Amino acid sequence: MRINKNSVFLIGIFSIYYLIYVFLIPSYENPDETAHYKNTYNVASAFSISGDGGSYYNVHLYFAKIIGLDYQEFDIDLKKNSNFSYFGNEYRYGHNAIFPSSNIVFHRLLNLLFIIPFFFLFLKHKENRVLFSLSLCVPGFVWFMSNLNPDVLNILVGIIFFSNKEKHFFKVFVFMLLSFFFLDRTIILLIATFFIYSLYNIFPKIKKLSFFLFCIFLGSCFWLTYNIGKNIISVPNFELEPIKSLFTVLVSFYGLLGNMSIRATLLEYGLFFIIVFLVIIKSFFLNKEHNSYYEIGYWVRFVIIYFILWFCILTLAPTLDQGRFFYPIIFPILYLFNKLVVKNNVELSTKVLMASIVLNGLMFVKLIYIYIQK
Repeated sequence: MRINKNSVFLIGIFSIYYLIYVFLIPSYENPDETAHYKNTYNVASAFSISGDGGSYYNVHLYFAKIIGLDYQEFDIDLKKNSNFSYFGNEYRYGHNAIFPSSNIVFHRLLNLLFIIPFFFLFLKHKENRVLFSLSLCVPGFVWFMSNLNPDVLNILVGIIFFSNKEKHFFKVFVFMLLSFFFLDRTIILLIATFFIYSLYNIFPKIKKLSFFLFCIFLGSCFWLTYNIGKNIISVPNFELEPIKSLFTVLVSFYGLLGNMSIRATLLEYGLFFIIVFLVIIKSFFLNKEHNSYYEIGYWVRFVIIYFILWFCILTLAPTLDQGRFFYPIIFPILYLFNKLVVKNNVELSTKVLMASIVLNGLMFVKLIYIYIQK
């Protein structure tokens, strides 16, 4: 297989960002890292009928045994940071050094074993390289990929679906089912959307139906905001503190690198929904002569159905720890953003990469600052 030099360049930039995030975030400061580290050495089975199979942990354990790594107990109670707040920029635990332990570094780096080959395959196509460049402008994307967290695979499963949805229908559907059993239950939303949209395609493509789906999407957003907001505000003794970094709110999945801010995450959801709204609305005015008219229409309807189902889950379980459902559809949304906003502007590609350097660079500075001022 011939490797494109642009692909090498993009993966090189991604790898540099990745390595800096690996070494600038202390042990156990990534989301649920204590639990995932423990699960790696205590996983029962790679398969689970209810989802959340342990395949990710099995792979990590296999390579840990090869180099002779054992589980190192971490006394959380003794190391807890008494000043920690979900609204602040503090660490969860006390640390003597900013660099993580060798065990944690090993497991974070191990993700590259399947991320790098996978991205080389994905970046064979020119358009995918544009989407990948856009993803680098979101520090939360690169940072999350460097986590010891099986949710990383949700992003890869979503990309596989995005790249092969029409080429190998049956194989993709079986692959997603296996992903649910062996990887993560989050994939069920992707499977359900794929199934519902396949039924949708049986009927004539009536524009009114698309508009009707959009209205449901809009109504769901308002209902979700009300429902979650009501639960947050009603929590006893809940003190709202100002967010110290609006920048972080705009560019990461969790609002704060190293800890998850409930309030910041709520704002991120709001900003993200607004962007999706604008993209969907713009698609309604797309000229039928556009060379990607039907492809754009497919992904617009797919994203709408996906979000309606996601909102149903959020309404049933009103918690902001549901961002993992966003991971499988990152690239479909970047595709729509590229087609309707960026419009494959080659001159803009350089500016996008420069923006990624600035945004990630500011995040690196922030991580160092958090350690210095702790």
